[in-house]
Amino acid sequence: MTESDSALTGVLEPALREAIAALSVPRPDALERARVAALLATAAEEAQRSLGEHARDPRIHRIVGTASSAAMALSLADGIVPLADVKRSLQEGLSLLTAGSWPPEDQDPAE
Repeated sequence: MTESDSALTGVLEPALREAIAALSVPRPDALERARVAALLATAAEEAQRSLGEHARDPRIHRIVGTASSAAMALSLADGIVPLADVKRSLQEGLSLLTAGSWPPEDQDPAE
């Protein structure tokens, strides 16, 4: 496991898992959605800081972006973006994180 992957699993993975669990209950209330948005925003910022230049890696950028986008959807677009879509995006980010690499369909054939 690389240093970048360690930072992701230590900072973002727990936040993604908690957010997915919180959004899995039927109709989480506004307070819970706000808490999850803050959790994801904080985790994304912390990961970005700790990753430094490694955050430019496309895979890492996509994972961190998942948390940031979900936080914005929950706070700025609350009610506009369906919670099911936010949850699905978080699950995709978590899958990419736990896989440790790009899925075959996303890999650049030139590499």
